[in-house]
Amino acid sequence: MEPLRFANLVFRGIHRDEILRDDGLYRLIVTVNAEIIVQANREPMLAEIINNNWATLDGQWPWWAARWKSGRKDLEKISGSDFVYELCAMAAARGMRVFLLGASPEVNATACERLRKLYELEMDGYSPPPAAYPFSNSLDGEILNRLCKFKPAILVVSLGCPKQELWAESHRRDLESMGVRWVIGAGGTLDFIAGKVRRAPVLMQRMGLESLWRLALEPKVRFIRVLRAIRFLQYA
Repeated sequence: MEPLRFANLVFRGIHRDEILRDDGLYRLIVTVNAEIIVQANREPMLAEIINNNWATLDGQWPWWAARWKSGRKDLEKISGSDFVYELCAMAAARGMRVFLLGASPEVNATACERLRKLYELEMDGYSPPPAAYPFSNSLDGEILNRLCKFKPAILVVSLGCPKQELWAESHRRDLESMGVRWVIGAGGTLDFIAGKVRRAPVLMQRMGLESLWRLALEPKVRFIRVLRAIRFLQYA
């Protein structure tokens, strides 16, 4: 399938079926919302990771803009908050293990328990202590050791963008050698799964108003992020 070129970036993850294809290849999935589009246009390393992996259109506004500008009606909106569930459903159907990396210890444990019960999965997780990227050798070693012992096929990394993408890309060979096949940078998705943060109603999501919902819930945290995200239009 022809990749989409939009907002100075390359999107290969435009169809779910292609991302979920079980062909033995390693896939790093980057769910690109409006804020990440702005960030990637300012940070070449993040843009390179997006362009060379499986970037998806995350968010109603980028999806609308990409469809309008490209004229392509086949583009699928694939957000991390939804796609993690799809990956878990696939893992359950294929007998694969899933590992959750990141978020707070309480959120990580709760998200693991909820997904384990929902899909009857073999699942584990780890919440590393807060640390700037790049991580120390000891912290990297601890993370990789836990992954090597559990041997997941799917790794959900919730360290925030671009830390999660930079970490996953830098350890591509390590993860591949362990048998990891799908890695997704999931940002705050574990907070949703654990019930710490409520998602917007489905109707608001479809209307492209999810950012306003989050702004209402977390005005101090979200105000600057919303303003930054709106700037994606200059790259669209």
